[in-house]
Amino acid sequence: MSIRILSSENGNSGLLFVGFNQDYGCFAVGMQNGFRIYNTDPLKQLERCDFSVRDGTGVGYIEMLFRTSFLGLLGGGHQARLPPNTACLWDGVEQKFVLELSYGSDVRAVRLRRDRQVTAYVTSPKLPSCLRIVVVLANAVKVYTFDASPELLYQTETCP
Repeated sequence: MSIRILSSENGNSGLLFVGFNQDYGCFAVGMQNGFRIYNTDPLKQLERCDFSVRDGTGVGYIEMLFRTSFLGLLGGGHQARLPPNTACLWDGVEQKFVLELSYGSDVRAVRLRRDRQVTAYVTSPKLPSCLRIVVVLANAVKVYTFDASPELLYQTETCP
């Protein structure tokens, strides 16, 4: 479940987005000046990231990968951190962007998931990653491997 918050004429408290991770144990808050990660029970702030105004600050969408340090981010707000056609992967341990995917149209959402992998023989040191990045565009959905150099696994066109 996630909620995008539209700013009103009066403004708001800086909130742009609220969304839970896959097991609802944490939630992420995108703000005009960065983002926050909270544990749900007990309610406790786990991470806070405030971006510099020089580079842009607003985070309009966040996708968590369970309780890992990886976050999918999209820009948003009055001074968006990222252009609207770009999805980025943030590493909370390194405190930096580790991957950027840019397109010819705006990115609507980014999802991170862990696929179940069925392997009869575990002998290869180079098993395919079971982590996936899903990017939703206005007219397409694209699925990539979760690697330093993501490989496009699947794409499908959608209606506008």
